[in-house]
Amino acid sequence: MISIRAHLLSTLLPAFICISIAAGFSIYFSSKAEYLARLDSELANIAIDLRFIKTDPGPGRDPDREPERNPERGNPRYRNRNEQPTRLNANRLAGATAQLQNTLFTNLSAEVYCEVWIGNRGINLKTDNLNGGKIIHPVAFSDAPFFYNTTLDNGLPVRAWAARFPIMMREKQAPKVILAVSRAGVDDALARLARNLIGGGLAACLLFSGLLIFTLHISLRPLKVLGEQAATMDAESLHERFSEQSAPADIRPIVERLNNLMAKLEESFARERRFSGDLAHELRTPLAAIRTTAEVALKWPEQSTPDDFQEIHNLAFGLQQTLDSLMLLARMESATAELQTETVRPANIAEECVALHTGTAKEARIRLQTELNPEIEFNTDPRLLRIMMTNFISNAIEYAPAESTVNILVGEEGSLFLCENDAPNLTEEDLNHLFERMWRKDAARTESGHAGLGLSIAKACADSLNLELDASLKKSRLRIRLRIRNT
Repeated sequence: MISIRAHLLSTLLPAFICISIAAGFSIYFSSKAEYLARLDSELANIAIDLRFIKTDPGPGRDPDREPERNPERGNPRYRNRNEQPTRLNANRLAGATAQLQNTLFTNLSAEVYCEVWIGNRGINLKTDNLNGGKIIHPVAFSDAPFFYNTTLDNGLPVRAWAARFPIMMREKQAPKVILAVSRAGVDDALARLARNLIGGGLAACLLFSGLLIFTLHISLRPLKVLGEQAATMDAESLHERFSEQSAPADIRPIVERLNNLMAKLEESFARERRFSGDLAHELRTPLAAIRTTAEVALKWPEQSTPDDFQEIHNLAFGLQQTLDSLMLLARMESATAELQTETVRPANIAEECVALHTGTAKEARIRLQTELNPEIEFNTDPRLLRIMMTNFISNAIEYAPAESTVNILVGEEGSLFLCENDAPNLTEEDLNHLFERMWRKDAARTESGHAGLGLSIAKACADSLNLELDASLKKSRLRIRLRIRNT
């Protein structure tokens, strides 16, 4: 799996590069638009100075109409300029053309290029700085001026202003005018800006990469320290805990959960050690009895009786039961048991288990009282359910006082099975150990016929069947309840 450092680098660095590129394009094109706007303003001012753009004629005056004397009526009248104009004679045209050419040559600076076409007369006027060349003109002209980028014949880039304009000559088509100024300075400035943006962007990306690597190294150092501390822990240092105060707030929940895990591991190891000691104690006594009886039989065979061999048989049978219980418990806890589920009625299985323990209950002077609901059924493994109920009932008969009652219920209080018996010696603290392996309240372990594995096996079976098993103590009566786990 990719590391956190590599993941952050592969995510943040491309994002920063994309943001830098977008910012660079934004700066470049906004600067370009500003430079061109300055050139456009310069060209518009030149056009105004040359009267290529009409100015405001003043209030109350129509710029598209001019007074003209009517010789027949003697009063001035206005004639629309868009009407068919009268043609100028050749002398007046030549004079007007000479006046326009003189204006171009006299009023324009050497940095401004200008070209005028009088289309229907075939007249083309140019400024001297064009050196006989021409300005590449747009495909179409209109009365509204517009700006565009073009080049001269010599390849010089220029910013051009183009429009038709009315002059004193009354032509069918208004002359076409192009004004242009060099764009070389703007292009050089934009080229420098592009180089600066590219160089600055690369430098910023390198600087950001180094800063990001350094920051990640510093930020992830607590995780490295945490991993190194975890690597030094073993079964003998489970009592140690990770420091939550020195951990950053982001990983403090992880440290807290690791400490909880360490506490659970410490408790599990302590339980395993107790189990090993209890198991050795459980096995040592019957093995010692078997060995002693066998040695006596070997040394004085004539004094051996069938009771001695019966005693050996009983002890060996008890050992076998203990080992079988341990193997079953190991299978349940390692989830290797194969479940064979089917639809069962808990009342039927409880009735069978009660029948098996009726004789034992009579010998112990225990009354078995049952309330079984036959209508309840669910899908489960009947073999494991039978093991659990058997262990509950046998445990209740074993530890309940004489002349007491053991209640066995199915379908009461929302439970699948409930076993209740008197337990005057149990306390609330004992409930935490009730399902531990080989735990018994009695101090004398070897005198009992049980190894203390029944409730542990029942708990493992309940976990395998996804059932909820709990124990409670109410008025010195122990209640062990089995029910379907809420999901």
